[in-house]
Amino acid sequence: MGMKNKLFEQIDFPIEEYNGINFSTKKEIVIRKNANTKSIFPQMKNQLEINIMESGIYEIKENEMCNKNIKINISKNLTVFFIEKNITKQKVSFNDITFNLEEDVKLKHLISEELEKGFNNRYYSLKKNSIIEIEYISMCNIINETKLVVDLNGINSQVDINLVAIANNKAKKVYQVEVNNNVESTKGEIWQKGVCLNGGKIIFNTTSMINKDCKKAENFQESRILLLDLAAKGEVSPNLLINHHNVLASHSASVSRVNDEELYYFQTRGIDKKMAQYLMTISFVKPLFDKIVDEKLRDKLINKILERLNNV
Repeated sequence: MGMKNKLFEQIDFPIEEYNGINFSTKKEIVIRKNANTKSIFPQMKNQLEINIMESGIYEIKENEMCNKNIKINISKNLTVFFIEKNITKQKVSFNDITFNLEEDVKLKHLISEELEKGFNNRYYSLKKNSIIEIEYISMCNIINETKLVVDLNGINSQVDINLVAIANNKAKKVYQVEVNNNVESTKGEIWQKGVCLNGGKIIFNTTSMINKDCKKAENFQESRILLLDLAAKGEVSPNLLINHHNVLASHSASVSRVNDEELYYFQTRGIDKKMAQYLMTISFVKPLFDKIVDEKLRDKLINKILERLNNV
């Protein structure tokens, strides 16, 4: 996306204290444009609306993000790095978040989750020439159910989704990801990788929709799940729905167990089984982490994954 390095210089301010944001609370339930994306959290009645008026880094910390219904509007011609850190000891956490991008916006959205039970709706609407890069690292302990929908509503709008999920100790995680090419000359990419062990289970339900009259649209998806032991489970359901002939689209998917020969090779070189699994997991997910420009932030997230793999 060509994010400027200066966007990574300072990230330690809460969003309320930043003078580039105006927000107000509305007493209403969020209603999506498409009935299929309406909120699944009827108990959430108050919506916080935030209008971002200038380029920069914006961070909402965990105690502000959990159990919130938020609408974020980003004005024209801005470059924005938006950070979510969802970490809480609450038994159940809900997040319902909408992003509306005006024309010529560049948004990088980093989501890092360490919850007990997390339920999420995220919806993105893009106008002409707007671009989103989404980095989503999910490490919930018990249950994570996420629906992520992107509507490419403007010519030359683009989205690049990179999702990494870790499921261990019988955790169950379900991700429903949808990218809709609603006008011509739009592009969507979905890259998902999951790692399961000790009875953990990951399900990727992925849909790419290219609608009628959307010539020169592109939509690609790849979903891979790595199973580190016999108790681990994974399911992948890729869907391409194409209503125009002059487009580019493809999907690939796999669920595979760790290669016993590779594990044996590591062990013959004096590396124990757990360390070999660490190395193989990092090799598996690293291509998605390489898209995170800030090296310190990237290393921190990789270390979080290693901690989670050790929690068995």
